[in-house]
Amino acid sequence: MVYDQNSGNLVECSMVYNQNSGNLVECSMVYDQNSGNLVECSMVYDQNSGNLVECSMVYNQNSGNLVECSMVYDQNSGNLVECSMVYDQNSGNLVECSMVYDQNSGNLVECSMVYDQNSGNLVECSMVYDQNSGNLVECSMVYDQNSGNLVECSMVYDQNSGNLVECSMVYDQNSGNLVECSMVYDQNSGNLVECSMVYDQNSGNLVECSMVYDQNSGNLVECSMVYDQSLGNLVECSMVYDQNSGNLVECSMVYNQNSGNLVECSMVYDQSLGNLVECSMNSGNLVECSMVYDQNSGNLVECSMVYNQNSGNLVECSMVYDQNSGNLVECSMVYDQSLGNLVECSMVYDQNSGNLVECSMVYDQNSGNLVECSMVYDQNSGNLVECSMVYDQNSGNLVECSMVYDQNSGNLVECSMVYDQNSGNLVECSMVYDQNSGNLVECSMVYDQNSGNLVECSMVYDQNSGNLVECSMVYDQSLGNLVECSMVYDQNSGNLVECSMVYNQNSGNLVECSMVYNQNSGNLVECSMVYDQNSGNLVECSMVYDQNSGNLVECSMVYNQNSGNLVECSMVYDQNSGNLVECSMVYDQSLGNLVECSMVYDQNSGNLVECSMVYNQNSGNLVECSMVYNQNSGNLVECSMVYDQNSGNLVECSMVYDQNSGNLVECSMVYNQNSGNLVECSMVYDQNSGNLVECSMVYNQNSGNLVECSMVYDQNSGNLVECSMVYDQNSGNLVECSMVYNQNSGNLVECSMVYDQNSGNLVECSMVYDQSLGNLVECSMVYDQNSGNLVECSMVYD
Repeated sequence: MVYDQNSGNLVECSMVYNQNSGNLVECSMVYDQNSGNLVECSMVYDQNSGNLVECSMVYNQNSGNLVECSMVYDQNSGNLVECSMVYDQNSGNLVECSMVYDQNSGNLVECSMVYDQNSGNLVECSMVYDQNSGNLVECSMVYDQNSGNLVECSMVYDQNSGNLVECSMVYDQNSGNLVECSMVYDQNSGNLVECSMVYDQNSGNLVECSMVYDQNSGNLVECSMVYDQSLGNLVECSMVYDQNSGNLVECSMVYNQNSGNLVECSMVYDQSLGNLVECSMNSGNLVECSMVYDQNSGNLVECSMVYNQNSGNLVECSMVYDQNSGNLVECSMVYDQSLGNLVECSMVYDQNSGNLVECSMVYDQNSGNLVECSMVYDQNSGNLVECSMVYDQNSGNLVECSMVYDQNSGNLVECSMVYDQNSGNLVECSMVYDQNSGNLVECSMVYDQNSGNLVECSMVYDQNSGNLVECSMVYDQSLGNLVECSMVYDQNSGNLVECSMVYNQNSGNLVECSMVYNQNSGNLVECSMVYDQNSGNLVECSMVYDQNSGNLVECSMVYNQNSGNLVECSMVYDQNSGNLVECSMVYDQSLGNLVECSMVYDQNSGNLVECSMVYNQNSGNLVECSMVYNQNSGNLVECSMVYDQNSGNLVECSMVYDQNSGNLVECSMVYNQNSGNLVECSMVYDQNSGNLVECSMVYNQNSGNLVECSMVYDQNSGNLVECSMVYDQNSGNLVECSMVYNQNSGNLVECSMVYDQNSGNLVECSMVYDQSLGNLVECSMVYDQNSGNLVECSMVYD
């Protein structure tokens, strides 16, 4: 059944019964949702019992008038096999009628009638005769549609005896009265078998009377009557009798038509026992009552009631009983129309035990409150299995509560609640329990809705141990503070495994803290923290620990955020020894100074391996110092320094040491930068002996004078091998002096000098000595340059 949600009217009704019991097998009805009028009715009964097999009716949804009616009966019983009728939907007048009866029994086989849709007058009637005897078998008549006089009369005779078998008459057409009379006689006995009459036509009254008699016994088998037109009252009465026993089998009545009251009553009796099997009523105030009885026991099997029609109240009550035990199996109730309250209550019982299995309730309709409650019980134990509730409807509060129980133990398995609806508060709480142990497995809560605060809390428990496994919380909405806290526990040990927290929301401060623990030892493995949010300071601190030893492995820190200073410090430790392996620091933000310091240590020895420093940032001076140490000995291997940055002077000094001996191997220096003078000095030492091998110097830069001096020494003896000097640069005089010495004896081998540059005189002197004896071999001199005189002298010695 389907009801209209606004009017409460029944809109659709479909019924199917057991094919073995003989009960009604199919019945489908469609009602108009506004008027409540029956619009379509289709029925099919059991093929063996002799009950009605097919009957299809269509009514006008506004007037309630029958528009189409199609019937088919059993081919063996002699009952009507096909009958199709079409009525005018406005006037209610019959427009078309087509009937076919059994071909062996002599009953009417074909009869087709067409009526005028405005006047209701018969316009066409068709008859059929026997094809072998020539006797009139069918007679079709047509009447004048304007005068009302009989225009057509159709008769059918027996093809062998010539007896009148069928007679169809239509009168009037302004007005010979008797309007339609159709009779069928038995072809052998001459007994009247069928009689159909329609009168009036201003007004001989009796409007439609149809009777069918048994051709052998003479018993009345079917009787259908429709009166009024105008006010001959009785409007429709249809009866079917058993042709053998004479027992009444079906009785259908519809009255009123201003007003003989009783409007629709349909009854079906068992043809053998005479027991009432079905009863449908719609009478006086009573509007629709349908009952079905068991044909053997006489027990009530189905009862459907619809009342009101201004207003006998009770609007729809449908009950189904077990045909053997008599136990109530289904009960459906819908009231109001107007204000008989209780609106919808549906119950299903177990047919054997009688236990309540399902219960669904919806109330209000101004306002019997309780709006929707659905319960399901276990049919064997009687335990409550499911319970769903939704209330309010101005306002019985509780809005939605759904519970599921275990059908065997009765333990609560699921519980979901949502409240408020102005405002019973608690808004959403969902819980899941283990069906065997009863332990809480999941719990999810969301509150507020102006404001029961706590907004979201989700917990998961281990179903065996009951230990808390997951916990997630988010608060505020408005100012229940704690905003997000998520925890994960090990389900076996109960140890905390993960913890994540984010606070503030005006302001419970702590903003983000994430921790991960080892599930077996419980040791802290990871810790990440970010604070401030106006201002709980500490902004980011991330630490990683070794899960076995508990040693700190990584530590990263960034501060400030107005201003907890320390801005970035990253450290990496060896997970086995705990030794510091890497350390990186950057400060300032604003004026916590030290800006960048990066150190790398050997993870085994703990020795410093690399150290890189850059300072200043207004001004902690030292700007860049990079050192590399030997990881085994700890000896300094490389040292690079650049200073100034307004002005810590020393600008660039690069030194390289031998990693085994520790001896200085290379030294490069560049100074000044306003003015720490010495500008460039590069020295190279022998890595084994430590002797100076190369020395290159360039000075001045306003003015530390000496401009370029380059010396090369022998790496074994330490003796000076080459010496080249160029001076002046305003004016430290001596301009160019180049000397070459023997690397073994140390004796001077070549000497070349050029002076002046305003005027240190001696201009060019070149000497060559014997590298073995040291004796002068060649001497070439040129002087003057304003005027140191002697101009050119060249000497060669043996």
